[in-house]
Amino acid sequence: MKIAESGWKKHLEDEIGRAGKVFVLGIGNSMRGDDGAGSLCSEDLAERLAPEMESVFRSVTAHDVPENFTGVIRSFGPDLVVVVDAVLAGEKPGSIVLVDKMDIKDEGLSTHRVPLSRFADYLEKTVGCRVVFVCIQPDGLEFGAPMTKAVRGAALQISRFLAETASARFSTKP
Repeated sequence: MKIAESGWKKHLEDEIGRAGKVFVLGIGNSMRGDDGAGSLCSEDLAERLAPEMESVFRSVTAHDVPENFTGVIRSFGPDLVVVVDAVLAGEKPGSIVLVDKMDIKDEGLSTHRVPLSRFADYLEKTVGCRVVFVCIQPDGLEFGAPMTKAVRGAALQISRFLAETASARFSTKP
């Protein structure tokens, strides 16, 4: 299953609406151009979230080692983990798509040590949560290259959307 640019917001909003607690994990190496999109998104999101939301909605940057954060995720106990990453999805650079873990192959699509499909399986089994992959199509992944404008814009668009959705769903302010 791949939910394209037109439907990702609605699907993600529905997923967050069903969750009691949400953990956003940004993945990517900012030294490799567009690969840093997930990290940029989670860093920006962490700045946008109100401090009082930390008990129900948290954003953490895992860089290129998401497996190092399984304990943090487990102790938080989310119903939903949203993984934001640059993934080769066959779209135009900067496109945002939701990708099912079964569509993320174990080789070739990721720069991470542990395949993302196995990472999701592990979280689902040990935490009892749902895992959603929000993917940004990269343009360049070369070491030392800057992030492209299209991918940067997509990462910040996701961050803004998640912050607004979290605020609407979890805000305790009247």
